[in-house]
Amino acid sequence: MNATLTSLDLDDNGIGAEGAARIAEALEKNATLTSLDLCGNRLGEAGARVNMTPRTLPAPGHAPQQKAP
Repeated sequence: MNATLTSLDLDDNGIGAEGAARIAEALEKNATLTSLDLCGNRLGEAGARVNMTPRTLPAPGHAPQQKAP
């Protein structure tokens, strides 16, 4: 797992729906990414519907869990 990547610019890389799905899978294991640029790709309708929210982030309106010291 990457512990330092906070921003990823994948602008104009020809990424389609399948690539979007693979990126979403990778985000399930990422707790640090706060910015993802997919502009200019070929996501199409199916790719645009892929949930790119990292699964490790808290739901909006919920505080993140603190690790015990």
